[in-house]
Amino acid sequence: MIERLVFMAAGLDALKATGTTSDRKRVSDAQGQLADLPLFVCDVGRIALATLHAEARRQQASRGLDAMFVDHIQHVTVPGLKGAQLLEDVMAGEKGIAMNLDIPVVQVSHVNRDAAKFGLGLHSGKGSGSIEQDSNVVLTLEPVSWMDGSWQPMSEGDADFVRQRDNRLAVRVKSNKNRGGQRGYSVRHLDFDLGGRFSALAREA
Repeated sequence: MIERLVFMAAGLDALKATGTTSDRKRVSDAQGQLADLPLFVCDVGRIALATLHAEARRQQASRGLDAMFVDHIQHVTVPGLKGAQLLEDVMAGEKGIAMNLDIPVVQVSHVNRDAAKFGLGLHSGKGSGSIEQDSNVVLTLEPVSWMDGSWQPMSEGDADFVRQRDNRLAVRVKSNKNRGGQRGYSVRHLDFDLGGRFSALAREA
């Protein structure tokens, strides 16, 4: 996680960085920028919901907490629970964190492979019912290509091919649910030469 943030801030592709003096300076400058940010990363494979609650309260009490990002919700655990009941408790618990601490909680979710084949929507997340019920805003990101006058979803294989060929992908960021405003979408380049940053397209639908 930290390495990805560093290379994103440096605007470098971690897989193509050459170790030149210029690259090393950009990485060093990026490390300094990140070190100055009020950013705390709990870099663990899995975390219990109760631990997440405690850590959020501790961070808010010690240094203030403006937002919490969970990557991803399928890695949050509750002892004795599995499947749909687990996700329901996790979603409800993280919504409780947002309300009690008065902060936005941004959650990343895996998607169902079958749903991804037909375009991503509210139905696409693993445990989509719980996600839809407790979320104020749901965004999906999917690789797309311009075909026959519109943006069409790409298969995983095609996306991998374009990623290897161009080192970037066109990605549709779509608002599938928004309790506070309008829904719509925007298409941006996910540019790996810039460390995985999004950049504007010359053409948008």
